Amino acid sequence: MRLVLVLGFIMAAAPLQAETLYSDTPQSTYSSNPYSVESGSPLMTRLEHLLPVFVQVFDERLALLIEAVGEDHLTRKYSEQEFEEMVVQRVREMLPGQLNDITVKIHPDGMVGKGTARLESRSIPVQVRAGVTVVSDRIHLFFQEVRIGNQTAPDEVRSLLETRVNEKLDRLRLLLKVKSVNLGEGWALLSVELNNAA
Repeated sequence: MRLVLVLGFIMAAAPLQAETLYSDTPQSTYSSNPYSVESGSPLMTRLEHLLPVFVQVFDERLALLIEAVGEDHLTRKYSEQEFEEMVVQRVREMLPGQLNDITVKIHPDGMVGKGTARLESRSIPVQVRAGVTVVSDRIHLFFQEVRIGNQTAPDEVRSLLETRVNEKLDRLRLLLKVKSVNLGEGWALLSVELNNAA
């Protein structure tokens, strides 16, 4: 019950600082279409840097919540609505105009995120379907499908995106250790503890 009461406090907490999202990506050659699903295209590069932001925001918000109630660990079920309030709204604020119409749906086999990415003067629909697992106390994603507009990323591009996103997740300085994640229809059950080494 105390966790629910503290949630309003967390939503009003100091704003998070967005990282420079595009600085450490190796340059790749791609066709002249910046909206393609090719490796190295500007839109795929943006996804590579944007997806870890959702994990980082959730980590920071949940760590504040745990500390506010004086705990060092937590096991709790989160609904899609709570994920929207804790994470999606914050990402919108951090990255105004870069990703709009964001929705996240949780299913037993993974999460489906949809949105409209802004690149140059165009807005392009993007959809990512990914499973969630825990590796060395961190969230890792395994991509099942990546769509940009009406194009689906080929397996080799999807696999490369997965590798790069998980490498970025491994480099984040996270406040929580994730012990387990279980997904159901419309919910995620997480068990986490504060990372005293952070």
